[in-house]
Amino acid sequence: MQRTITFSSKIAILLLYFSLVMSAHSQEWQIEKSSGQTQISSRQLVENSEKQAEKEVKATTVVKASSASLLALLDDTANAPEWIDNCLEVKVLAGATSNTKIVRSTFAAPWPLQNRDMVIQSVTKVNADSIFIEVTDAGQLYPEQNNTVRMTHIRGLWTVTQLSQELVRITYQGSGNASGKVPTWLANKVLVDSTFSTFLRLNKIITEQSYQRGLITP
Repeated sequence: MQRTITFSSKIAILLLYFSLVMSAHSQEWQIEKSSGQTQISSRQLVENSEKQAEKEVKATTVVKASSASLLALLDDTANAPEWIDNCLEVKVLAGATSNTKIVRSTFAAPWPLQNRDMVIQSVTKVNADSIFIEVTDAGQLYPEQNNTVRMTHIRGLWTVTQLSQELVRITYQGSGNASGKVPTWLANKVLVDSTFSTFLRLNKIITEQSYQRGLITP
């Protein structure tokens, strides 16, 4: 009996420990901005020894389109600067015809900061009425560009859900480190503002006829 009680106590302590760790690493979402069907929230992340992303964002919009429309938009890299805030260029480095791609995006930064870029791997998974695109950092695989600071610790997840025959909900949740000597408050502000601007433009551009596609099925 004593051995059973001890084991149960250890389990209870472990469960309490893990619940405290999870709550310590992520706070409640706070709505930052909202306009029409587009909303962005953020939550503070606990800094680690390498001072990774201080803030995580979650952006959501509902638009008249199909789940496949987002894939068509993301594949149109030449037009990326038209809707991605501060974007100078998006270039597919590997996997152009597969569900796993390596992509480099370059962004303009205000003076006196240097321009930024990030290299990410995206893995697309398709269900009957949903699409998931997991984004992870791949910056270590490619050399840095001249006069450009490489962003680090990039991670994110696109979730696209067909709500009806005509409506789709698009959500992006992610974080990253701007790198270089950028004040935390400025990095957080740019992250929120840029993501919100991007989603406002996405909400409009995805309705263009060239991006209207039928549902993708496995």
